[in-house]
Amino acid sequence: MQAPCCPTTHDAIQWISPAIAMLAVVFGPLITWKLTSRQIGEARAAEDRRRDDARLADEQRRNDERKVSNKQIVAPMRQAWINKLRENIAELLQAAFQVASGPGPMPDIPNFVRLVQTMAEVELSLNLNEDDHKKLLYLLSQLVAKSVEHPGNPNPDHWIKFWQEQREIRLAAANVLKREWDRVKSDDAN
Repeated sequence: MQAPCCPTTHDAIQWISPAIAMLAVVFGPLITWKLTSRQIGEARAAEDRRRDDARLADEQRRNDERKVSNKQIVAPMRQAWINKLRENIAELLQAAFQVASGPGPMPDIPNFVRLVQTMAEVELSLNLNEDDHKKLLYLLSQLVAKSVEHPGNPNPDHWIKFWQEQREIRLAAANVLKREWDRVKSDDAN
């Protein structure tokens, strides 16, 4: 009898089948676990994206509602404020002129009272956190002080300076009113 010197094909086949089965038993669950983990991760990521999209859509809806609210509620209130400020500044300029052109060394009391009251209304209407509002208030205060200082002053230089100051006030007021009007027209009127 002859001893086999090398394994035959039949012997190799007998070992291949169990080896493949063993690999399937060991690596099959690992591959399944890995694929399942990946699918779960992708599902979670998709759910997170869906939530983010829903949150962004909700924020956009709220922003749109704010814009509508601004246009329907805030903008008319701001426009009324602008109109009242314009009227008060015109009233103040008129009262300052009437006090400054008064008949004697003392200001006319009714015009003086109207001047002080209108100045207070303008001051309470302005936002002193904004530079152009501060500038306007400063110019108005200077004009009020000068109109009360020398009522009835016949000096032409006094009146030239008075009208120059009124023009400077009108320009400063126009800047404030224009910027505020631009806010009314824009979506950011808050």
